[in-house]
Amino acid sequence: MTPAIRVSLALLSTLVAGAASAQTIALTGAKVFPVSQPPIDNATVVIAGGKITAVGANVPIPSNAERIDAGGKWITLGLIDPVTVLGVIEIGAVPQANDARAKGDRSVASAFRVWDALNPTSMLWAPTRNEGVTTVGVVPQGGLIAGQAAVVDLVNGTRNDMLRRKPAAVVAQLRSGVAPDTSSRGEVLLRLRELLEDAKAYAAHRQAYEAAHTRTFATTRPNLDALVPVVRGQVPLMLSVDRAADIDAALDLAREQHCRGARAGDHRGARQHSGQLRDARRTSGECRAPASGGRRGRAVFRR
Repeated sequence: MTPAIRVSLALLSTLVAGAASAQTIALTGAKVFPVSQPPIDNATVVIAGGKITAVGANVPIPSNAERIDAGGKWITLGLIDPVTVLGVIEIGAVPQANDARAKGDRSVASAFRVWDALNPTSMLWAPTRNEGVTTVGVVPQGGLIAGQAAVVDLVNGTRNDMLRRKPAAVVAQLRSGVAPDTSSRGEVLLRLRELLEDAKAYAAHRQAYEAAHTRTFATTRPNLDALVPVVRGQVPLMLSVDRAADIDAALDLAREQHCRGARAGDHRGARQHSGQLRDARRTSGECRAPASGGRRGRAVFRR
């Protein structure tokens, strides 16, 4: 199926909202693919005031609606790509075009907000929309704690028009060598635990910290401020992993930090841990092991 015959319901609604929010439009004759129901042949989609108001085979069409023949086309719900660098990396090989990485403090950049550099005029938004993707996660890269991710809608407008949720997660990595003075995953986990415990202590003794009556913490105040919502369960922690064994480590960390929930993606290592992941009923979010081609996965945990 080519982009020319695939249309996204969410994208249609978004585009109509931007062009003529008061207009009523009826798309007729399309094949519609709902989320939890079988495909609907010869369907009608009614959009009024920039919102989808009706979908079905026998939907009444308002008399004032502009009719658009969508016969022979497919209409799907908008797709979501949860891990991207859209809007913050234009050309990967050009450092000046890469706004997804922060130097941070000893490889810790939890205060870094990746959406601050989001480019709403990026040339990559349009081809992504053409493929039916209407919402993406924009995720920072690099370091032990890379920074804060955001959820972005692919609409025309300003950065604030595009931002759906910020922060969506704080992003960290479980792999050797991501933090200074570490050489194994065990040391990386040790450093991550130290940072989370320091964030708890900082949150509990903020006045003492301001008066310089606390011990030295493992990172700066802005980074600790960004980690406080994580340890309070208000913002998820997203862990990037390289191998199936990292899922065990992520689950251990989730239990230690009293996290809620994990869910496995389509990968051999994740399937091997599917029972453990199902048993983590107190967790919520996503645990995706790396794909067979070697891509890193993501594990998202909320306290």
